[in-house]
Amino acid sequence: MMVDNDSSCVLNIDAKPANFEDYNLEEEFIKEPIKKGIKPKEAALDKGYNSYSVRRTFKEQEIKAAIPVRASKHDKLKLYKQDAFKIDLKNKEVICPAKKELKYLSFNSKKLTHTFIGTDCDKCKLKKNCTTGKARQVKIHQAHLLKEEAIKFNRTKRYRSIFKKRGCVERVFAEAKRYHGMLRSRFRRLWKLKIQLYLTAIAINLKRLAKFFAQQPDTCTGTARASP
Repeated sequence: MMVDNDSSCVLNIDAKPANFEDYNLEEEFIKEPIKKGIKPKEAALDKGYNSYSVRRTFKEQEIKAAIPVRASKHDKLKLYKQDAFKIDLKNKEVICPAKKELKYLSFNSKKLTHTFIGTDCDKCKLKKNCTTGKARQVKIHQAHLLKEEAIKFNRTKRYRSIFKKRGCVERVFAEAKRYHGMLRSRFRRLWKLKIQLYLTAIAINLKRLAKFFAQQPDTCTGTARASP
């Protein structure tokens, strides 16, 4: 569900299979409101949408996206993060905090990640701060610069300001479930569920529209009386 923060209107809504991952969000879902002339300057999403494809789409559309960066296992174990390594993906070079060059291992064409591995980790004095295994592996996405930009942006006040606005979509989502039957599907088959969601979004937007017109001043200054 995509919601406008100012009006609380639903801009886009869709249904996916249960095994669908949020980070596979299609570009078309993001671009659909833009095609209709509705282009936000900012967007706030939860960490489930932390993917390179989603970030790339927002960047191409010049929309500032506030999306948390998922913590890696090294973050949780308080080991050296990837930004502690000097990365030159163009020349396939990675230098670790101990000033040692890692060996290039492989490229995963499905995940678009390059894997590097340390060759001198057993003798390294910094190993306890770097890895719990035999050797440190560093997996770098071919668009890793987007992640670096995101990490830097997520430390700013603007990121926190944008991300706070995400509460709006949660309120609208709760409203749809509580008052408009979106808690469960009324029909079998995905295409029927999508119709249910579209009707739910229309109902919510009509409520917003009715409230908007109800708040407008009455411009009628005269009175009319029906003739007998």
